[in-house]
Amino acid sequence: MTTTAYKHVLTVKALHSYYHKNLCTCLDFNATDSTLKLMHRYGLSLRKQNSGMELYAKTSQPISNYLAHIQSASGKNSFDFEIVSSNANFNLITNFPTDWSGHIEFDSSNKSNVLENGTLNLSASYLTKKSMSKLGQVKINMVDINKYGKDTAAQFEIKFKARSTRWQYYVINRSAIQLDNPKISSKTDINFDGPTETTTQAGEKALLFTSGKHLIPLSETVVYKFNLTNEAVANPTGNTASPKIIFNGLPNPNPAIGFAVETNSKIVSSPMYVYV
Repeated sequence: MTTTAYKHVLTVKALHSYYHKNLCTCLDFNATDSTLKLMHRYGLSLRKQNSGMELYAKTSQPISNYLAHIQSASGKNSFDFEIVSSNANFNLITNFPTDWSGHIEFDSSNKSNVLENGTLNLSASYLTKKSMSKLGQVKINMVDINKYGKDTAAQFEIKFKARSTRWQYYVINRSAIQLDNPKISSKTDINFDGPTETTTQAGEKALLFTSGKHLIPLSETVVYKFNLTNEAVANPTGNTASPKIIFNGLPNPNPAIGFAVETNSKIVSSPMYVYV
């Protein structure tokens, strides 16, 4: 009695620079109806991973022969999967075009794809047709499984990039703390413009600091630590007191709370309100 083992056909892995170690666990890859029919008919199994999925086939044939049989018998030439996100803010944290609304398509035959160390990085195509149920779709052509797998599991990768925004700190002085020369300081090379006096939408006076032309990538974890300091002005003797930390560890942006797109430049700003 012979036992037919499962063979690894392909892997699709999703990475996202917003998340710690690029591990993107908020995406599910679900087979479309047409691919589900192929799976049931030809002994395919989908195994979901923390950051993607794997497809296996129950066959004793070489993968190339197995796929050729499926194409000949079914007339289908690809496996298709819908991408669904469990993160309601996925479009906010991801570097998608600010003037785009729709869903994304990844195709293994896209000429913009890049092969790197045996893994094919899939390039995104931005479709304007919106879908309420899915973020996007992945199309893996059988010819590409043979091309990049060569009878081993073909490796495909999707790389999402975190959105970079202009960080804005609105400092609202409710405690009447003396701010002779307020600055935002850090151990990075990022300098903030300001402060400039402004009024918040709630009608409170505030000092506005902005990262200006320096757009900072959003991150799930705190990567940049900024402090609000008061750097006293030199006294008549020329001596200057050491900077005093007013707020240690200013907040990093929360995309769900603050997100604004400037009309002309299309630059995204992350407003944050700091009360001292």
